[in-house]
Amino acid sequence: MIFKFIVAAVIIPITKLGLSLFYKKNCVRIRALKVAAASSYFTRALFFLRGWWTMQSVSLAIWTLVKDPNQPRKSLNSQELEPLVVSIKNRGVLLPIRVKPPNSEGFHVLVSGHRRLAALQELGETHAPCVIVKDGMEDSAVLAEQLAENVHRENLNPVDEAEAFRRYISCRGITASQAAEELQVLPARMSRSLAILKLPEEIQSAVRTQKISKEAAYYLSRLPEGDDRSALFTEALAGAQTRDRVAHAVNSILRNPSTPSVGRVACKLSGNRTVTVSGQGIHLDDFIGILAEVLKEARKARVQGWDVATLAKVFRDRAELRGVQ
Repeated sequence: MIFKFIVAAVIIPITKLGLSLFYKKNCVRIRALKVAAASSYFTRALFFLRGWWTMQSVSLAIWTLVKDPNQPRKSLNSQELEPLVVSIKNRGVLLPIRVKPPNSEGFHVLVSGHRRLAALQELGETHAPCVIVKDGMEDSAVLAEQLAENVHRENLNPVDEAEAFRRYISCRGITASQAAEELQVLPARMSRSLAILKLPEEIQSAVRTQKISKEAAYYLSRLPEGDDRSALFTEALAGAQTRDRVAHAVNSILRNPSTPSVGRVACKLSGNRTVTVSGQGIHLDDFIGILAEVLKEARKARVQGWDVATLAKVFRDRAELRGVQ
C-alpha cells in the first residue's frame, strides 16, 4: 500500500515535472517532432497508471465477466488474437482487465480488456485479474476508454469504429470535430468514418466483410444515391475498381468539366527541395488526395523503422504490381 502511495503521489508528479522542464529546454525540437501530441498521450497514461495503482486488483471468475454490448469491437478474429494468446501463456496478463462493479445478478460488465478476456478463455483459464472501476462511471467515459483501447489498432472494423464514434458524439452532446480532439484522432478520419454510416446497409455490409475498402466506401458516400453510385459499387465489389480508381471516378463525376487540370505539379520548397506529382489530368482534389496518401504511407514507414529509400522502393513495387510505369 505504501508503494502504491509513493508511485501515485511522488514518482508520477516528479516524472511529469521532469518532462515539462525537458520540453521547455528543447521546445524547437519538440515542435518539429510534434511531441505536444505525444505529451497528451503520455499524460493520459500517467493518470491511468495512477488510477490503476490506487485500485485493488482482484481475481474474478471468468464466468462472472460479461461483454459490454456497446463495445466498439463487435467481433474478434482468431488469427489476430493468436499473438496475444501466446503472450499471456508465456508472460501472464500484464495489465488487469477493467470491469464495472457487480450488477444485481452478480455479473461484472467489461470496461476494457475484451481481447485479454477472449485470450484467457482460449487458454481455458477460469479466473482473470481485474480492477473494479468506481461505481457510476458515465457511458461516455466508458466508451472513450474503449475507443482509446481500440481506435489506433489497424484491425478495428471500419463500420464498428464509425458506430462507436457516433455513439460517443451522441453521449457527449458534442460535434464531430470536438470528438476528434477529445479522442486524439485526425478530424479527417472522424468525418470520413462517419460518412460510411450514410451509405445503405448493402454497402456498409461490404465494408464490414472487407469486400470493399473503407476508403472506397468514403468516396462512394460523396455521390448521391443513384445509378452512378450503384454502378461504381458493383464494379468495386467485383474487384474491377481499386480504391484509387473509385476516387478518380467519383471526382470525375463531381467535377465541373470546366475546372482546369495539369499533367505535372512541381512544388519547390525550402532547402532546395522539390516535390513533383505527375499524371493524366491532375485536379486540385487529385493532388490533395495523392499527397495525403503519400503522407499516410510515410508515417507507416516511420513506425516500421524504414528509411526513405525503402519507402521509395515500396512505392515502385506497388506501381509495378498495378501496371503503372
